[in-house]
Amino acid sequence: MGQRRTAGFVRRYMAPGMEHCFGGPGPSGFGQLGVAGGDADHDIEAALERWVEKGIAPGTIIGAKRGSDFDSASLLLRTMPICVWPKVPRYSGKGSTNEATNFTCY
Repeated sequence: MGQRRTAGFVRRYMAPGMEHCFGGPGPSGFGQLGVAGGDADHDIEAALERWVEKGIAPGTIIGAKRGSDFDSASLLLRTMPICVWPKVPRYSGKGSTNEATNFTCY
C-alpha cells in the first residue's frame, strides 16, 4: 500500500529510551497512562481523538521524563519530541538537550 496512502489513517511513533509501555531512561510519558491531561501535543490519546473527531492528523508528540513515571506531579526532568516514523529528533545545537523546543524532527 505504501507510506503515502497509509499516512491518511495510521501513524507510527518510536520512543527512544522507553521500555515496554512506559519507564526507561528516555521520555516515556505522553498520555498513555492518563498523565498528560488531554493536550493533543503531549497526549497520544488526545491526538488520536482529535484525528478521529476533527480530521486533524497527529504530528510530533512531546514526551516527558519525570522523576516518577507514575506521578504526573513529580519533578519534570526532560522533554523530547517523539516524531512520526521514519523521522527522528535532531538536536539544534543550541540550548538544553533536556528541552523539546531545542529539537526538530528530521
